[in-house]
Amino acid sequence: MNSSKYQKFAKEIEKTFLNFDKDFQKLYESGQFYDFCYHGLNAHTLYLETLTRLSIEKIKDIFDNFDPKVCQKFINYIYAIPTPEFTTKEEKLILKSFDHPQLFYNFTNRISTLYNSSHSKDFSIIVQGKHFYIHKFILQARSSLFSVFFQSMNSEITQVKNYSECSSYTMYHLIYFMYHDRLNLEEILNLKKKDRFKLMNELANAIEFYQLSQNSMLWYYVDTYGNPDEELKAPLVIEFI
Repeated sequence: MNSSKYQKFAKEIEKTFLNFDKDFQKLYESGQFYDFCYHGLNAHTLYLETLTRLSIEKIKDIFDNFDPKVCQKFINYIYAIPTPEFTTKEEKLILKSFDHPQLFYNFTNRISTLYNSSHSKDFSIIVQGKHFYIHKFILQARSSLFSVFFQSMNSEITQVKNYSECSSYTMYHLIYFMYHDRLNLEEILNLKKKDRFKLMNELANAIEFYQLSQNSMLWYYVDTYGNPDEELKAPLVIEFI
């Protein structure tokens, strides 16, 4: 990819509104998939470990040293819930215990590390016979459709089949985006124009169906590199297993 073209593109996407943190705020407020329940505090173990880069046992040790209200304020903070400034001595100390201000220096990069990790991936989407493994809490945070399904259907469901014109290659890019809040541009911009148009139009259809954040950068990518003259495919159909 041409360096000047990439720099120009990077400046454009800086203008877009990122919704990544709000997706995880909604995840916490939904009250689903809590597997960290400690002294009245609820959260998602993998999320806590990823954001703080500490083991869950170390996190518990830190929480043991603070008032539960201060711990809850910290949990709200790392889920991007609007939180009053940490002003008291105890509040400042808990931030220091978790290596603040580096904690959120690169929030997106910390979440994206889960993409290549097989640890705790507890759900799969089957497209054209290929299994795409993903964390349920990522799906629920990033997709309003899955958020509703997980709330209304059996939580033991671990697979879903995708019957549509959406190819496995398109699903790969969609899941990549869910973890990174960006697409794999190096790969996409090296596609032939026809293939890029096809990919972007399939992505647009998938975004609508899975109800990804409407303010996300993905719409910017689709609008920029999609083919405005090509109609979107028919709605997707999924089947839970």
